[in-house]
Amino acid sequence: MRASRLSGGDQRKLSVLLALAHDPDLLLLDEPVASLDPIARRDFMRSLFERRAAEQAPRTVLISSHLLTDLERVVTHVAFLREGRLQLMDEWDALTEHLRLLELPAGASALPAGAGVLHRREVAGCVRVLFDARVADAPPAAGHALGLDDLFAELNA
Repeated sequence: MRASRLSGGDQRKLSVLLALAHDPDLLLLDEPVASLDPIARRDFMRSLFERRAAEQAPRTVLISSHLLTDLERVVTHVAFLREGRLQLMDEWDALTEHLRLLELPAGASALPAGAGVLHRREVAGCVRVLFDARVADAPPAAGHALGLDDLFAELNA
């Protein structure tokens, strides 16, 4: 069968299979799971990050994607870009541990502007403050952690 006659999802699977066949050290992927069903997305992500032979260097995979929940379990680092500018970049473990969203009543004094505040906005009578607890003057337990989807939405609201 010709590749052009395959479904979009099967064409995507074939292109990834061909890319992985050479066992590259670096993979650059743009929306690699966009046309796959949930089971195929999970299997695809698993195959990308399987351990390589002990004598080989670990594989580096750079993924550009809007399907962020699929990435939360496999990423080590994240970078958010907007209009060609870097919004945020760090290790995912550090972001989940230290980045917090705090919601306060409108008019309440939030964290000082320079105290680790990454984003601040007013929404429906409250102030939403995204801050880095490593450098903010706030108790470590203040606010709540965000997943990749929520973090993206907060940075781009």
